[in-house]
Amino acid sequence: MAVKEWKVAPKPQSMSVQAAAAIPLAALTAWQGIFDKGGLKPGQTLLVLGASGGVGSFAVQFAKAKGATVIGTCSSKNVNIVKDLGVDFVIDYTKGKVAEEVLAVAPVVDLVFDCVGGEVTQDGIAVVKNDGLVVSCISFDVDQLCKNAGKAKGMAFQTVPNRDQLQEIGDLIDAGKVKLAGLEIMNLADCARAHDLSESGRTVGKIVLIVS
Repeated sequence: MAVKEWKVAPKPQSMSVQAAAAIPLAALTAWQGIFDKGGLKPGQTLLVLGASGGVGSFAVQFAKAKGATVIGTCSSKNVNIVKDLGVDFVIDYTKGKVAEEVLAVAPVVDLVFDCVGGEVTQDGIAVVKNDGLVVSCISFDVDQLCKNAGKAKGMAFQTVPNRDQLQEIGDLIDAGKVKLAGLEIMNLADCARAHDLSESGRTVGKIVLIVS
């Protein structure tokens, strides 16, 4: 297929074509969310809501590669997966109250990246510092939610293609600094089941469909 040159970057040499297919949308969403929109800087503290998912798992690794302290939320079964990504503090949302657990390990949270939405967004708003920022790729009412809470700012966004960012992400992958948290390859004929898995919100990493 024909694609504009500015949308295309070389495949990471260390990845198969199937694995590389899982990179662009999720990785660019994470990159643009925490850096372009969130302005994350080295030494700051980032909370990733949904750290084991396709987008959140990339956000954790990008932030660590840039020198940030990272807190990530996930369920009990994914705690070790998130730890393996390099997160500094893992919060199991099935145990206790997320906001209290976050503030116990990091009294100051500069930026929240919300990959979950719904009531979980409120946890991010509760812990971010008063002049901080909550960026969401899910909750498009996050700005109003922050205004209602009387603290921080909220920003929702949609991902756009970016060749240079894809190239930098590919370089991080080939350097061994970023990896897929998980990859499930399924046949196109199983697309209905793949959709159900994705909608469940319980998948780790990404699902890739192939034509066998």
